[in-house]
Amino acid sequence: MDKKQLRKRKRVRENMFLRDGIWYFRKVVTDANGIKRRKAISTKQKDYELAKVAATELESKANKGELDTFIEKKKVAARPDARYATFAQVYIDEVSTFKRYKNALDNDKARIAPSMAFFGDVSLADITSERCRDFVRHLRALKSDRGTPYRPNVVINYVYATRMVIAEAIRRKLLTQDPWVNVNLRQELPRPTTRSRVVSLDEQRRFLADAGDEARRAFIVMVGSGLRLDELLNLEARHCDFDEFRIVLTGDIVKGKDRYNRERDVVAREIPMQPAVVQALKEQMDARAAGIGDYNRRRSGPWLWNMTRSALMERFGRAIEKAGIPHFTQHDCRRTFATRCAEAGVKPHKLQAWLGHGDISTTMKFYVHEQRKESRAEMLRLDIGLPDAPVPIAMRRKAVGD
Repeated sequence: MDKKQLRKRKRVRENMFLRDGIWYFRKVVTDANGIKRRKAISTKQKDYELAKVAATELESKANKGELDTFIEKKKVAARPDARYATFAQVYIDEVSTFKRYKNALDNDKARIAPSMAFFGDVSLADITSERCRDFVRHLRALKSDRGTPYRPNVVINYVYATRMVIAEAIRRKLLTQDPWVNVNLRQELPRPTTRSRVVSLDEQRRFLADAGDEARRAFIVMVGSGLRLDELLNLEARHCDFDEFRIVLTGDIVKGKDRYNRERDVVAREIPMQPAVVQALKEQMDARAAGIGDYNRRRSGPWLWNMTRSALMERFGRAIEKAGIPHFTQHDCRRTFATRCAEAGVKPHKLQAWLGHGDISTTMKFYVHEQRKESRAEMLRLDIGLPDAPVPIAMRRKAVGD
């Protein structure tokens, strides 16, 4: 076998892929606009050796122009004065349809639809940077099905789809410059603000009153023990010692790979239980044994909360919305536990052991507020011989921690 035949076989082998048990042959073709695209055709063979023989024959026919699949039909290119909505439809028909999965095409259609509605009959040449900024502001003003404004990442997805349409127009030489180049999304979109906070006692009572059983028990355990969300979802009955009333987080739950196949490196520790935590864990064990609850059927296991992160977060979100309280995250439950412990006078090194912090400086952040409050109270009690002056109400409230 000469070198030419070897190269041909190697090229055929590299251009084959398996889909649903059938081997496919793919070939790069150049369309009427000079753009190279990959097209695939089935060899109708499940065996790899037979598929290679069929692929060689298909490539030979394709090179001779005998296969309609690889013959690019003459397509009517969009005119230079084409409207955006018209060209966006061309993009969907000619470009997005090459995507392998149907849901990818549906996503493209859904993400391009807002820009088609906004720009409409505007000519491609008339789309300026200022129009693009107006489009971003328009997206920010829209609301989702829940009645809430679109989040920044959703707006970015819509903008990205619009930029793909513009990029295709530039490749077809219908535009010479991308109008999105001068648009700074960091300035146009609101910066995500930190939502770290402590759940107040009133918010806590309102949440527990409106939360479902799984969310209520999870909230009690996290606020009462400071568990992380991953640690809670990996918690099993064997980690709950009801004889010594403690939660024992061994190395297999906090080190190595967790249930989501992610690396974890957290200090194993023991956390004493409060009576409410004991009751919540026993109730969850009974419900788990009885099969009560909407558990993750696809990944059954010994976990007490056999559900995904998104499922538990959705239950938290529904309870928060029903209770009418400001949003808080599952990690805010851990911050609430640490702050309450610091206010109650728990020693920093003991709290560090409960939380599993590798560095004491991380734990000391929860004592800063308490130390400031004590400093204000001591300053108010201090008498250094200065003239008497009325104490502002706000200063007195800060001193007592209100």
